[in-house]
Amino acid sequence: MQASARLVVAVFGLVGLAGCAPTSDVTGEDDERAGSDLTGGKAAKASDFPATLIVRNNCTVTKVGPRHILTAAHCVDDATRTGGVDYAFRKGATIEVSSANEPANAPSAYIAVKIERTVIHPAWVTALKRAGNGTAVALAPEAPPDVAVIVLTPAAEAQLAAIPTAEVDLEQVDRNDRLVITGYGCESGLKGASPYPTGGQRLKVHRTKALAQTALVHEGAFIPESQTGTVYGAYAITPGRSKDSDQASLCPGDSGGPVYRDDGTGRHVVGVNAYYSFLPVDEDPNQISYTNWHTRLDDDSRWQIGPWLEDLGVAVLVP
Repeated sequence: MQASARLVVAVFGLVGLAGCAPTSDVTGEDDERAGSDLTGGKAAKASDFPATLIVRNNCTVTKVGPRHILTAAHCVDDATRTGGVDYAFRKGATIEVSSANEPANAPSAYIAVKIERTVIHPAWVTALKRAGNGTAVALAPEAPPDVAVIVLTPAAEAQLAAIPTAEVDLEQVDRNDRLVITGYGCESGLKGASPYPTGGQRLKVHRTKALAQTALVHEGAFIPESQTGTVYGAYAITPGRSKDSDQASLCPGDSGGPVYRDDGTGRHVVGVNAYYSFLPVDEDPNQISYTNWHTRLDDDSRWQIGPWLEDLGVAVLVP
């Protein structure tokens, strides 16, 4: 894809991070392959990040209130129609969530909860509508925030009571801040081996640091250098494995997952897994990310997400 003044990227459910492919049963030798879901990461301990959940056949999410679920907009939007909410996440729909961390072929521990409403950040909806054809969404020049909140019915509060709540940390993520990226997604990169083992019930984690704006400028990048400031104002950037073999890359199914501040609590969310950049396909045919993009949630971000989250009832940690 050539960089241009206005970036248009394919809908994430097709070539991005969205984990909306059907869940696969992975057994035998494939279990070991499915154990590296967050490419370059490692399996989390069951107690490390208890607020991180997976939605069956969809994305990684976070419990950020008694009945509030944080995720990426592209996990729940109806990209083929108006930019509104997909039917599977509309009022009255039932989703299944799990915080299990077990082998992919082990019994699932999903909880069925009902949705009261799903709210996508309005700037994302506007950009999706502007794309016009349901197969693309504009990330620049405005770099809309890829974030949404699922509000469950009051009954879900009791159903999810045993799962701790994480707080959204509104303090800005600065360069070299220590972060933890998490996800239940696939492995092998965008063009790698399939099927993607979304729903594999093995949460993966990787400790890393935030990168400077200049990391967005590289061969094969989707955006021109003139747009990096706009993107950087809306997204925190971490290194992918193609940039540094000691790092980890996001993969389909990791979308919507939380980025935690690495402060030892496992409870302070500073970003949402959203997108990534790659080297040219002839250099990396498996398309393992060069940078990982995470929607910024802090009050200093381009979109000042904090007040919007607070209005929806999300638990926030004010600086």
